[in-house]
Amino acid sequence: TGWVGLGFSPTGFMPESDVVIGWVKDGRGYLKDRYTIVYRTVPPIDALQNVQLLSSSEADGVTTLEFKRKLVACEPNDRSIEEGTTRVIFSYNDNDPVSEDSPAQHQVAGRVSVNLLSGTGNLEPGPLEADHTKFNLLNPNVSVPARPTTYWCSPFKFPVLQNEAHIIRVPLPVTLAVTR
Repeated sequence: TGWVGLGFSPTGFMPESDVVIGWVKDGRGYLKDRYTIVYRTVPPIDALQNVQLLSSSEADGVTTLEFKRKLVACEPNDRSIEEGTTRVIFSYNDNDPVSEDSPAQHQVAGRVSVNLLSGTGNLEPGPLEADHTKFNLLNPNVSVPARPTTYWCSPFKFPVLQNEAHIIRVPLPVTLAVTR
């Protein structure tokens, strides 16, 4: 009963998120591709509806919508789903929308950061974009003890950056050397 929403967000918050909102009414499933601009407004419907509702059901107060969409964004309001952390937002309201254009504001909303593509077999990072800077912070010649857990802390001096920066990838380059 009611509608459910799921979105892919750049920050874990509602603004600038790529969302879908769907529901089941009288046995028929509805799903709309939308995008958010600001908080606390009904997300506008995308001009290009590039999600496909595969199945829908509603039973015992549980609404289930199965849909598919491309991983790579195909319009400015869409967000690509890539390797690494994806910020997913979700929401719902117990009341069915009066029309496809006007679902009521959510009663419950939340967010979670997940790796949606884990297990795909391709965990190698792709090339960095032109405006990204790469630098390595390495601990050379560290012997890891044969205990179940080891914590190792080292201070590093970061390069001087001109703008606000975000760490977007942290691969763990470990070289295994066995000594007998």
